[in-house]
Amino acid sequence: MKQINITNELIGEYLDGNTSLEETAAVISAAKKNPELREIIEISGKLDMQFDENFTPVEDEEMETREESLEDILQAPLYEEQEFPATDMITLVFKRLASRWFIDIESWPGDIYDLEMIRGANTFLDVISHKIHDDKVVMNVWTEETNQPCPRLQMIRHDSEGATYQVENCPYFKSTVWLCNVTQYIFGGIHPQTIYFKVKA
Repeated sequence: MKQINITNELIGEYLDGNTSLEETAAVISAAKKNPELREIIEISGKLDMQFDENFTPVEDEEMETREESLEDILQAPLYEEQEFPATDMITLVFKRLASRWFIDIESWPGDIYDLEMIRGANTFLDVISHKIHDDKVVMNVWTEETNQPCPRLQMIRHDSEGATYQVENCPYFKSTVWLCNVTQYIFGGIHPQTIYFKVKA
């Protein structure tokens, strides 16, 4: 295995969710020996799924899902027939600009860079983009539970700048995404515990 140098750039890529499995393992291994780096990762809320709280590799089904080929992911159905609520549904639009993903909110009063999707959310959108062959992803989201199991984001931790969600019931993505506080602007001042979604093909 080739030696991977732990640089500030690589750490930044890891925090944004843009590292390979080998690079992720290298960063985690370095953090295990470097308390300062570990503190940075803990503060960011970015504890990668294939490692436990002691930065020890976890050999389980989640690890296997990360080794799925792109072909396997792309062959998974975009969504299955489900029952969707008639009200309280929000339509979100995401656009890829210069290899970076942004949510399109015309009424957003802040800076456009506040709208960038990072730390796993960008990877999630990359997978969807590959499946629909488009640099724009449109999805409906809602928070009321339905009678059938739907793809959803389930909050697993919250911090001052956002929240980390586990993607569940989704055949083509089984990792985590981090959503910043722009989410509160969309959902009336809160990060919902559960966000259901359906991608519009």
